[in-house]
Amino acid sequence: MPAGQLRAIKQRKNMHTTDVDPLITMKDVCQLTNLSRASIYRLRNNDAFPAPRRISRGCVRWQLSSVERWIEALPKG
Repeated sequence: MPAGQLRAIKQRKNMHTTDVDPLITMKDVCQLTNLSRASIYRLRNNDAFPAPRRISRGCVRWQLSSVERWIEALPKG
């Protein structure tokens, strides 16, 4: 994951590295993973991607740390 993308997301949301685990949108998840919405939900349905947190009806967010851990766990190469 390019550090610039993560920095841009945090800046857009006025976050700092000292903040407690920020919640990110589907758009942010797609940018960080280079996956489509459909791919993310397909992986999620197979328990192969972190579960989002339901904020309200029709509104979900992912913990940035869980998405970062998922990216770091991907096979290198």
